[in-house]
Amino acid sequence: MKRRDLLVGAVATATLAGLPRVARADGVSDALAQIAKARASVKTLLAPFSQERTIGLLSASVKSDGEMTLVRPDALRWELKPPDAITYWITRDGFGYATAKGGANVGKSAAGRFGAVLADMLILLGGDLEKLRQRYELTVPDQVGGMTLVAKPRAEEVAKLIKQLEMRVGPELWSVQRVVIEEKGGDKSVISFGSVSRDVKVDPARMKPPARSASRPGAPARDQGAAHQRQEHGQGQAAHAAPPRLPVQLIGDGQRGGHRQATDRRAPRGGDGPGHGDGLLRA
Repeated sequence: MKRRDLLVGAVATATLAGLPRVARADGVSDALAQIAKARASVKTLLAPFSQERTIGLLSASVKSDGEMTLVRPDALRWELKPPDAITYWITRDGFGYATAKGGANVGKSAAGRFGAVLADMLILLGGDLEKLRQRYELTVPDQVGGMTLVAKPRAEEVAKLIKQLEMRVGPELWSVQRVVIEEKGGDKSVISFGSVSRDVKVDPARMKPPARSASRPGAPARDQGAAHQRQEHGQGQAAHAAPPRLPVQLIGDGQRGGHRQATDRRAPRGGDGPGHGDGLLRA
């Protein structure tokens, strides 16, 4: 080998060694394009998950188990198993939840500042990741045996709630292995997914949230009418509380043990709706 070739090789090696390990902008675009290509033919994703939410101020953690059902492009069902026993839906029309005692369904506008963040979670798990770039700074710090995507908020309304989102996809790039949510207040949620099944037939009924005027199952018609009137005036518990409470438990629950008392003194355990302050995004 000629001396000139050795010199060129040495310079190239030194240059590569000096480059940052995090993928640059064009590298991020390439990574997102690869994930988009892998996701393009996916119809549904089903996966069990376990999540651990660390409550920073209490130096305590809360663990939950559940099942995710994703129907691309825009429907997510997030079910927490007992003792939490609550199910959430994110769809193009809004957000909903259901418990053994009732449920509610609200539009995106009623979800307020949480609406955009929940929509971002849907994109993160199974949507077009390029849509996040206007609201987040994206980096890809790891592409070995899959990919790790880190999203740091650019949008002010998101930065008030979220410090960072991280997602790890498997080597086939369509499956999600882990999601980490770091909140602005210091709390952290780690969701680890089990074996992910794709293109499993999903009953459309499972992906439908409760009716907008949902009341307690079996409630007399007059009670349901009264509940609807309270919703119209913003006085019913479900109508008033559900919009900010929907996202709080989607990625974490704090109902068990002493955690609920510490984070929520307004709603006793066993109410009709999710407890305020129990999960990812507290109002």
